Amino acid sequence: MNHIVSSFSSREELIQALLASSFVPFYAGLKPVEFQGQTWIDGGFTDSLPIMPGGRTITVSPFSGPLDICPTHTGRSPIMLRLANMSVHFSRQNIVRLNQALFPPPESRMRALGREGYEDAVHFLKRERWTSSTS
Repeated sequence: MNHIVSSFSSREELIQALLASSFVPFYAGLKPVEFQGQTWIDGGFTDSLPIMPGGRTITVSPFSGPLDICPTHTGRSPIMLRLANMSVHFSRQNIVRLNQALFPPPESRMRALGREGYEDAVHFLKRERWTSSTS
């Protein structure tokens, strides 16, 4: 069962929540992080894109698919995978992205990925007409 926490009593509690919510079994160790008296694992295993009950939820992902902010898909990939409440293209590009998430590339590539993510966000803002298209 997923749990969304949005307020914290201290900086330390926030750090524990972040550690608990990003714990990937085996990859990050064998013992899950404890938060509020319980052990947790990364929510991406069960609901990687929680939709909030009120207002609009902007979906963001490092994988290409039918999301608000994500890399542009190139090539043909009629196959969509639905994993933990998120649909993504089944493609070589997304397999490379998964590998980069688990085994970070060199710093120069990390910087390039950061720039690409920024451009994806700007593209979304322009598409939604939330910013000037001339910037």
